[in-house]
Parts: sequence; structure tokens; C-alpha cells
Amino acid sequence: IRAPRDPAQAPKTGLLGADYSIANDRYRFAHVISGGNWNPALQAPLTQPGVNVHEGEYLLAVNGRQLHASDNLYSFFEGLAGRQTVLEVGPNPDGSKSRQVTVVPVDSEHSMRQLAWIEDNIHKVDAMSNGQVAYVYLPNTAGAGFNNFNRYFFSQTQKKAVVVDERYNEGGLIADYVIDTLKRVPMANYE
Repeated sequence: IRAPRDPAQAPKTGLLGADYSIANDRYRFAHVISGGNWNPALQAPLTQPGVNVHEGEYLLAVNGRQLHASDNLYSFFEGLAGRQTVLEVGPNPDGSKSRQVTVVPVDSEHSMRQLAWIEDNIHKVDAMSNGQVAYVYLPNTAGAGFNNFNRYFFSQTQKKAVVVDERYNEGGLIADYVIDTLKRVPMANYE
């Protein structure tokens, strides 16, 4: 009798931090998430130094196995999370002008996708307000919310207003810190 396998020890499917489209019987990178390569928890496999995979390029092969639109993309990455993987990518579906890059797929895209969503919201609010309104996302009012508030609020204090986005807030206890900080009256302006 074989003991049941511990799910935590099972090999994980690797993810590249990308959205795909299908064109010319191939998978094509429709969107590449830039992530936050300065933080190990936010690293995006396709934007690591020396990789430089771009939107619009084709994913032609994984570890030497040709990949076509009729194949299950994720089956090619089974067990590859955290392991060096060689991709063949290129501008043409026939493989001409292709190149090989080595990446390390991740087992979760959640953090890098959340960062991309936050950064996109910052840019939208900035554009819609002509640079006058700041945007701060609080995933919770605990540790992550404290970190996000301090990171995003204090880097935008020169703006006239702030949108504090608490969608999907997981709860916590620092709401009073955020409120107290927002109630502060500026003492100096160094413009």
C-alpha cells in the first residue's frame, strides 16, 4: 500500500506571468507582466535580465518540445515551477528568427498580477486627474496594508487628494493609523 502523496510536496506547474492568445497555430504572448524584479516574491520570469520576452512574440517550444495551439499549454510546464526552463520564442510562428531563453517559472502569479493591477490603477488615477490625485491600495488593514499605505501614500504626498482603495480588504487593525495619517496638516511645502 502506497501512502497518499502530500499535496505540498507535489511538483507544481510553472507559470510565466503572461496572458496568451492563439495565432497561426501557436501561442502568442498577448500580455507580459513586468512584476517587481527588485523583490524575490514578485519576480516575473519573462522580464528577468537577459530574457526580454515581449508581447506579440510566439512561444514556440518548451525544453525542446514544440508547442502548438492544439496542445495544452500548461501541460508543458508541469513540475517546472522553480526550475530552469528553456523556451524558444520569436517573432514568427514558423520559428524563423527565434531564440532560446532560460527562465525560472513561478508557482503563483498572484502577487505579480496584484502589483500590476495596483500600478495600472495608479497610472489611471494619475492620468484622469492630470497628476493631482494619488492612489493607494490597501489589501488589508494589517501588515500588508500598512506596508502598501506607507509605500504608496508617502511617495505621493505632493498631490492634492488621495483615493484609498480597499476593495477585497481582508480586515485588520490599522485603520486608525491610516485615518490619523490622512488627518495630518502639512507643515511645510518644498516646491
